[in-house]
Amino acid sequence: MRATVIMNIREEQPEHIMKAVESYASQNCDIIISTVEGDPCIEMLKGLKIVTLNNPPERSPVGAYLQLNNALEHIRNEWWCYASSNDISYPNKIETEISTCLEQGKKICYSSFDTMDEQGQLNGRREMHDFDISQLLRGCYINDCSMINASLNKYLPFKIQHKNYGYWNLWLTAYKNEGNIFAYNPVPTWRYRLSSNSMHIKRQRDPKLMREFEADKNIMLNEHR
Repeated sequence: MRATVIMNIREEQPEHIMKAVESYASQNCDIIISTVEGDPCIEMLKGLKIVTLNNPPERSPVGAYLQLNNALEHIRNEWWCYASSNDISYPNKIETEISTCLEQGKKICYSSFDTMDEQGQLNGRREMHDFDISQLLRGCYINDCSMINASLNKYLPFKIQHKNYGYWNLWLTAYKNEGNIFAYNPVPTWRYRLSSNSMHIKRQRDPKLMREFEADKNIMLNEHR
């Protein structure tokens, strides 16, 4: 079964983008590149479907979710997922996650994943656990790259006011309306690149950003408690 992959780019390293695109290009999917007007990497991605955001805000979680929302209307397949332009998919991600959903009668599949350093060398593994709503209300262990059935798009677009918690809000909203529709795949399907320029690492170094981050999280969670 075919899926759509939405990949946000914005002032990324060209070699990382190309490796990310190539890791999905051989799978049964359509790739949508969601970027901003004038991004220097647009030229090298000719041949792919590219949607652009005009007059975007500064690089931020809000900007990233605006890019995602801009691409959602172009989904034409029954399944879709987000993919970071810094990460690398394993060859069976699409097939494995859709099959896991179909076998278990679920609509969202989240997988374990490997981690790598900035140069692409493996350095760890992140394992999750079966769905537990009480744990999801304490912390978001379901990653943004999870496979989603397009029937859940009725709960989208992402709410910009939730800033970095758009996906977490989606998981909680889906549970509230549909129950446990989450399948866990324990076999890693992708590699997450840990970079010193990653937003979450920059945030951890800035106490002001961390305070804002916690305040935003509580606002979002209070809608579901």
